[in-house]
Amino acid sequence: MLHEGYDSEFYFQYLSAQYEAIRELGNAGTQQNLNGAILKSLLVPIPPASEQRRIVRVLSAVDHAIRLSADQVRLLNEEKAALMAELLTGKRRVRFSAAETTP
Repeated sequence: MLHEGYDSEFYFQYLSAQYEAIRELGNAGTQQNLNGAILKSLLVPIPPASEQRRIVRVLSAVDHAIRLSADQVRLLNEEKAALMAELLTGKRRVRFSAAETTP
């Protein structure tokens, strides 16, 4: 539980950024495990609440842009797959201009 005035989204972003480093702290073995003692030993920054909110706004805006870009890529891939299916099965023909057919 966070103390009052701490932004949980800030700490989510911080811990997400530290994911690999935190994983490496896990106990060695076939399956690495984190325990409470390991997590309590983490040194986590505590910037002022206003700075936490500014950081969250910036990172949230970037996350939003990434989601939009990923959606655009997904839609373009779907459009490409549909176009390929039509072109490669002959359902749609490609028209060439005279300039394209002469060497």
